[in-house]
Parts: sequence; C-alpha cells; structure tokens
Amino acid sequence: MLFDASVVVTTWLVAAVCGWYFLTRRLYSEYDEKHVLVGVLFSGTFALSSNLLVLVLFELVGFLSFEARLLTWKIDLYLVLTTLVFVLPYYHCFCLLSSYGIQAVRALFVSLVFLAAFLYAFYRIGVHFPVPSEAGGILTIAQAVSRVGVIGVVLLAVLSGFGAVNLPYEYLSLFRRKIKDEEIQVLERRLMQALEATVTKKKKRELLRLDGLKQKEVRESAKKGFFLRRFVGSMMQSNRSNELEYAMATIRMEERAMEELTQQIFLEIHELHVAKERLAHSRTWLGRVKNLLGYIMSAYCLFRLFNSSKSLLLGLTRGGERVNSPDPVSQAIGLVLTNFNIKFNVGLWSYYISFLFIGIIVANSMRGFIKNIFKIFSSVSGGSATSGPLVLFLTEIVALYFVSTVLLIRQKLPLDHRQIITDVLGADIEFHFYQGFHDLIFIASAVLSILLLSMHHRALANNSEDKHSMD
Repeated sequence: MLFDASVVVTTWLVAAVCGWYFLTRRLYSEYDEKHVLVGVLFSGTFALSSNLLVLVLFELVGFLSFEARLLTWKIDLYLVLTTLVFVLPYYHCFCLLSSYGIQAVRALFVSLVFLAAFLYAFYRIGVHFPVPSEAGGILTIAQAVSRVGVIGVVLLAVLSGFGAVNLPYEYLSLFRRKIKDEEIQVLERRLMQALEATVTKKKKRELLRLDGLKQKEVRESAKKGFFLRRFVGSMMQSNRSNELEYAMATIRMEERAMEELTQQIFLEIHELHVAKERLAHSRTWLGRVKNLLGYIMSAYCLFRLFNSSKSLLLGLTRGGERVNSPDPVSQAIGLVLTNFNIKFNVGLWSYYISFLFIGIIVANSMRGFIKNIFKIFSSVSGGSATSGPLVLFLTEIVALYFVSTVLLIRQKLPLDHRQIITDVLGADIEFHFYQGFHDLIFIASAVLSILLLSMHHRALANNSEDKHSMD
C-alpha cells in the first residue's frame, strides 16, 4: 500500500512540475504580471487531470492494486470536478473583474452572482442532454461528469476535427506554396511607405500640439486687454481651439490606422519568411521524414473521418456499447507480426499507438488553439492583457479535455478494462451517447475546417498573384 501511495503522489508531483514549467516558460514568458494563485490552480488542475489518463494506462497494464487505482480515480475526479464546476468559474470572474480595476468587495459579490447563474445553467444541461437519474443525489460524480462531458466532448471534437484537417495541411509539402523574393520585396516597400506615413502623422500631430500651446499663450495675453478686445479675441480663439481639437482627433485616428496597417504588413512579411523557411526545410532529410509522417497521419485522419461517418450513419451500437471496427494501426501491426510469426498482444498495443496518434492530432490543434487565444486576448486588450484570465481559461480547457477524453476512451478499451471506469463514473451514464455526439461534432468541425483552409489557401494564392501583377 505504501508503494502504491508513493507512485500516485510521484505522478501527481511530476505532472504538477511539468504544468508549472509550461506555465512559466511558455504562458507567462510574454507577461510581466504573474499570479501565483493562478499558477497553482493551473499546475494542480493539470496534474490531477492528466493523471486520469495515467490511471487508464495503469489499468491497461495492471499496475498498482485494484483498491489503490479505485481510490485514486475517486480522489482525482472529485478534485477535478470541484475545481472545474465551483472554483474556476468563481475565481475566473473575480480575476477578470479585478483586472479592470473593480473593487474587491464588489468583485466578490458579482462573482458569487455569476457562480450562481453558472451553476443554474450547468444544471439545465441535463434538460437537453441525457444525464443519470437524480435519485442518488445531485452532487455526485455521475451527475457532474455527465454534464461536464457534454461541454468537454464538444471542445474535444472541435479540436480533433480541426487537427485532423490542419495537421496534413501543415506537414505535407504538397501544400507548401513557393514564395518568390519579389513578393517579400513588394511588402517590404509597402512597409517602408507605411512607416514613413506614420512618422509624418506623428510629426503633424506634434506640430498641432505646439500650435495649441501657442494659442493658449495668445489667450492668456488677450485676457489683459480691454473688454471688446477680450471678447473678440475669445471668440476667435474658441473657433481656433475647436478646429485644433478636431484636427488632433482626426490625426490620431489616422495615426492609429497607419500603425495597424504597419503591424499587419509586418506580420504578412513574417509569415512569408516562415513559409519560405518551411519550404527550404521540407527539402532536407528531416523535412522528408516529416513529410512521410504527414502522409501517415493523413491516412489515419482519413480513417477517423470515414469511421466516424460510418458509425454515425449506420448507428453501430450493440446493447448500448459501441462496436469498434479494426483501425489501420491494429491491421498494420497484425499483418507485420503474422508475416514474421511473432507472438505479440496486438490488441493491447494497438490501443497505445492509437492513443498516441490521437494525442498528436489533438496536441497539434491545441497548439494552434492556444496561439489563436493569445492573439485574441492581445487584440482585444490592445496588447496589455493580464495573464490571469487567460491562464484560468486554459485551465478550464485542460480539465474539460481530460475528463471528456476519459469518457471517450472507455468506449475504446477492451471489455475487461472498462469496469473500473464504469464503477467510478457511474453505470447509468449513457457512454454511447458521448461517442455519437463526438462523431457528429467531429465531422462538422472537419468539414468546416476543410472549407476554411481551402478558402485560406486559395486566398493566399490569389494575393500572391495580385501582388505579383501589381509589381
């Protein structure tokens, strides 16, 4: 028992350290403001959530005693669900309000009101989606997991669908666009013109400011004259002051527009340089290996799309349990081992390799998702976003992702390894619903991603031709 406890605590600590390292090195690297409590919440939630998948692995290989695994499952789930349903919504609202300078007492009250509204909306999920009976109570693991699973499965399906399309698009040299030096030179000339125009606007604004100071001096001197002189002078200076204020406001708007244009052109130049470097990298031996991996991942992504579509259209269930068709990983391993007459547990290891492929796809889409979240927060806040709300948002995403992954993984496990997950989560949860719901959102996300990436690729090609013709 002591050995089991030491292993569980070690896995928690290792995962917490990894979460803290990722937070400080990647998320906090671009921010001066660092929230210790937010960091502790992120690291702790990441450790507890990721440990759910570690427990699945322990279940497959039979590591640790059954009692230790069962107790760890319950502790992990209780802590993750409590953090996800109660702690994070409340503290996220409080942190967001505090970042806008709202007083602590008022922020605490508003956060409590928000938490109450969130809990009501969270409870109402059970009206529209299948959840277990409330005969055993509302505050149970089954009640919370069934509702969290709806939100998490949508998130996971969207990320998986986008990743299944975006990963081949990024990895395959087939989609690499040849970047000509003339394209970069045209944009660099536009950048120089935009910078010169921005400098001109700043100079003009400074001249207007100096003119305003002179007018202020004239108004001060006019106050010392006769009444008629003061009256006429004040009327003239008032009109002149209004003209200056209007001109200053106009020049500020033009200056901001030029700065945004400059930033946009700079980003376009950076993207062209990155695309050019990727094209050069694809011609190296490492790039060729990556391209081969892209073809393998593309085949697997196509299989997932086909399998999800077939399961959704034909409704492949049997007694409420999903009937899994053999995946290409299992078929390939079985074919190789049969030809070489090697005795090997193909079914068990095919699950590991399949999880690895799915993990690569989701990790790739998560990386792009996090980058886009950074851009959104930066653009909304004008580059001055506080790190607290962003990290808390990612903490919620991480917890939702891992809990929903456990729900979906159970359907893919061998029957003799499902029992402990069923006992912990609750036997009355409709697990097959989440798989079908995931397939539906996954296909919709993949189709939408194909359309968006096709439009993006075509727009890049058209822009390249237009800039080339203009040059």
